[in-house]
Amino acid sequence: MTQGFMRYKMKNALSVDVEDWYQGILQIGYNQWSQYEERLSKGLNKVLDLFAKYNARATFFVLGYIADKFPEAVERIARGGHEVASHGYYHRPIFEQTPQEFEEDVSRSKKIIESITNTKVKGYRAPFFSVRKDTLWALDILEELGFEYDSSIFPTKNFLYGIPDSAHTAYKAGKGKLVEFPLSVIGRGRFTIPVCGGFYMRVMPYKLIKHGIRHFNRSKGPAVIYMHPWELDKEKPKLPMPLKWRIIYDYNIKTMGSKIERLINDFSFTTIGEVLFGG
Repeated sequence: MTQGFMRYKMKNALSVDVEDWYQGILQIGYNQWSQYEERLSKGLNKVLDLFAKYNARATFFVLGYIADKFPEAVERIARGGHEVASHGYYHRPIFEQTPQEFEEDVSRSKKIIESITNTKVKGYRAPFFSVRKDTLWALDILEELGFEYDSSIFPTKNFLYGIPDSAHTAYKAGKGKLVEFPLSVIGRGRFTIPVCGGFYMRVMPYKLIKHGIRHFNRSKGPAVIYMHPWELDKEKPKLPMPLKWRIIYDYNIKTMGSKIERLINDFSFTTIGEVLFGG
């Protein structure tokens, strides 16, 4: 056990949004998915092996589509002692759905995952973190469907998502029973720095991420970190797209594996469910 691991004993929440490399590209609709190479296992196996190496548990937000097509992947996640939660069925942002469509999509994903794991699905994360001020109605639907927590709100603001004035730590949302556990940022309002993984971890130096999580732990409590399996797949295809989107999907992929390994070596991680509810 390393000195770094001993130093930072607070258990943070580690999460993985389980989708194939093309399913998170906003410009590709689910009716086009069959046109692209399946590479989920290439990244997911690396993630699971890495977590097992350091005895790190995590919450895996799995697309219902993935669970339907690859139930053995969901079974392996569960066997590893991880929490399996919902990422919706078709990775459609909430702002592109009606409330009825959203309810049907999420309910479908919840049922298929529960049928595989024989365990109640407690958590949900929206594709593209799309619980925004104009889609807060989704939280009431999640509560009605029996979810216990959501981890979709980003207390920052960019062109796609975010509620910059929202709380930075867990709080009651929806009608009052659902717990919102937002992605972790430091700063306030427009002047926030996300220190929660994903694209931000690929872009920023590891020392800044490490300092940010330490600061968050000291001032606010457990942090929420996220990543995708495709971020550990260095050979994933690159598609022609505008520069902004190429940066989001491809920038610094080669560094992500080493940064995640350093992170789980320096900090203690577990599932969102355990952080929130103790198990």
